[in-house]
Amino acid sequence: MKKLFLLLMLIFNIVITQSSVSADEQYKNDYVVNSIKNKVEMNWIRPTRVPSISAIITFDVNADGSVSPVSLVRSSDNQGFDESVIKAVYKSVPFEYSSVINKPVSMEIFFCPSFTVANEITNKPLGNNIVNVSNKNNSIDFSNYLTNLQIKINSNWTPKAFSKERNNIAVIKIDKDGALSNPSILEPSHDINFDNSTLDAIAKSVPMDTFPSNITAPTTNVQLNFHYKKSKENGKKVETHYITASVLNVEGYDKYTDMVEKVLKNNLQDKSTIFEKRLVFEAQINSIGKLKYVKILEPSTSKSFNISVREILENSSFPQFPETLNSDSITLKYELITGALTGTRIFPRPE
Repeated sequence: MKKLFLLLMLIFNIVITQSSVSADEQYKNDYVVNSIKNKVEMNWIRPTRVPSISAIITFDVNADGSVSPVSLVRSSDNQGFDESVIKAVYKSVPFEYSSVINKPVSMEIFFCPSFTVANEITNKPLGNNIVNVSNKNNSIDFSNYLTNLQIKINSNWTPKAFSKERNNIAVIKIDKDGALSNPSILEPSHDINFDNSTLDAIAKSVPMDTFPSNITAPTTNVQLNFHYKKSKENGKKVETHYITASVLNVEGYDKYTDMVEKVLKNNLQDKSTIFEKRLVFEAQINSIGKLKYVKILEPSTSKSFNISVREILENSSFPQFPETLNSDSITLKYELITGALTGTRIFPRPE
């Protein structure tokens, strides 16, 4: 009996030790992956004024900190963007963190203009990713409002003469009554006088126009691109300045599309065991949450996969529109990817 007790205790201790080692190894792996990702992100020179694009690369980090050739597994279709993410990896060599686990690490990193996501590539299937690639404000027409906004701010903008071309990007939050909050410079011109002149133009334009009656959203965030240029016409120097405005996100609309994405991810969860499939689909949802139609815009290489995804979508139920969404229906375009880490959401950028 005593021998049996000692044997059980020995087995118990072995199991506990193995579990602790496993947890410790996982901690080290996570530490290394995050450290590699952070160093690459620190060395990544993000291209400015790019649309909502993304790229995925893979590479191996060896135990001595060197790397295997970087593979571009998903291009952004923008040569400058793709080159920037590849250069970021090579600029980060050597990776001193790999000595922590003393073995090669296979990395997969997803890049988009606003963030990066990294993962260690293993044999385990990764969860599905649903990326909203549609214009998130396509059912809310701010076009006339933005035109008037551009004219108003530009009329209040009196930039001093600058020797070179200047540009910056500002973001403002406007409520339905025209009140303004949170003006900030998103991308500075690196000329403080120029940036101050744009903020001054915004301040002079308060209050902004009230929202049209057909827009019931309480607030919207607007991106303002300020441009200053010097040129010659008929031998004379001419200074021009203008503003372009675009809606970044609308309260109510973003929250609803987030709920739609959650429904899609839950309903398509069983597809995460299928590797390396990609398709793009369009779905139109009416105000009571009923799917009006679904179209496969870019099918995957598997016909059965396409059919099964369509069937799941057609049987999905979505929430009703919130009161702030004053529309009969919305049309959204999504990209479904299996077997590749791509993050959970790309923040929409105006085209």
